[in-house]
Amino acid sequence: MAEQDTRSWWVKDVARVMEETDTFYTRLVEKAPHKTKLALTQEKIIAARGWAPTLSMYEKNFEHVLKQLGFFYVPNRIIPGPAFVFPVKDVYGKYSCAQTKPLEGSVLFGNSKYRFIQESKPVGPRFLGNDYATMKKVIELRKAFFVEGPFDLLAVRLLCPDIPSLSPLTKRLGMAHRAYLRMLGVQELILMYDNEEAKAGKVGATDGAGNMSMEQQAAAIKEMKVTITKCPLLDPSECLKSPIYAKKLKSRILTEF
Repeated sequence: MAEQDTRSWWVKDVARVMEETDTFYTRLVEKAPHKTKLALTQEKIIAARGWAPTLSMYEKNFEHVLKQLGFFYVPNRIIPGPAFVFPVKDVYGKYSCAQTKPLEGSVLFGNSKYRFIQESKPVGPRFLGNDYATMKKVIELRKAFFVEGPFDLLAVRLLCPDIPSLSPLTKRLGMAHRAYLRMLGVQELILMYDNEEAKAGKVGATDGAGNMSMEQQAAAIKEMKVTITKCPLLDPSECLKSPIYAKKLKSRILTEF
């Protein structure tokens, strides 16, 4: 292996990132038993996203949901920290890629808000949140709730842990996503993408990219019913900054189920 490949393992080796992070937390807990991976990840997410005002609404769900999703925080003392990591599981249960939210000081920090760690494309469509319990509910209910990003998915799961919610990590459910869902017997897709405003100066645009994408998919997808549900604020993550909007978000989600 070339020297450059050795040094840049953190941009492609998800398994190694997960393994080295777990090793770090095992050693940390020996010195500070309360600083588990789940506890520190929760603490860092609340601080980074500004969710403290609504924590009492879902605190009892937090560690369970983090464990279910597999999200974790990499501290700044190890590579590629400081960063949040969102592993993507393929249809074989293998973690071949992960989306990350690098923080300043991380080797992944740069021009993009989010970066992928990936050596090869996952087998099957890329979904966050495709744990066994959730997919079982998708099959039972024949519908699922979709948001754009990992923090949005986490926000929805915290408020409504019994609702089968997923993220394609994009503003669009592609053909592979839809084929996979149809094979599971899904009949309805409920979309809540980012509720953005139209970009200034964009001719003819009356809505932002998230809302436009939902409208386009509602018109284009014929094999399943598409229900559009607009977020009370910019996105679900933003709603968890305010008790009023967190309640509105929860009510809006539960109305569809």
